[in-house]
Amino acid sequence: MKAKIVDDIAARRSKPPENAGGRDQAHPIGRLATASASVVTGNLAGADDPACLFVDGSAPEATAAGLSRDCLISCYLWTLMSEDRLRERIGRLSAAMQAKLDKCLKAALGTP
Repeated sequence: MKAKIVDDIAARRSKPPENAGGRDQAHPIGRLATASASVVTGNLAGADDPACLFVDGSAPEATAAGLSRDCLISCYLWTLMSEDRLRERIGRLSAAMQAKLDKCLKAALGTP
């Protein structure tokens, strides 16, 4: 009987955790369905701030990202949000814009 109990305990420990508590059934167990989000504003007062990315609304990159006017992406107000709160993708940042945004995020976090 003792061996059976030990085997049951070992079996329970080797099983992955149950999929619960805000985890999306469409994703593998252990992966939270989240997206990172930042504030995009038309207030250009912080354009010279290293933690903010200025986006020229007339540039092709802005159009591809779904941005139609000059704006700032502020890395001071970065958050994670559940993917189920997002509607549809309006655009995508180019690799060059993502690299610039990474630098802005590092500046906001104070990391080299």
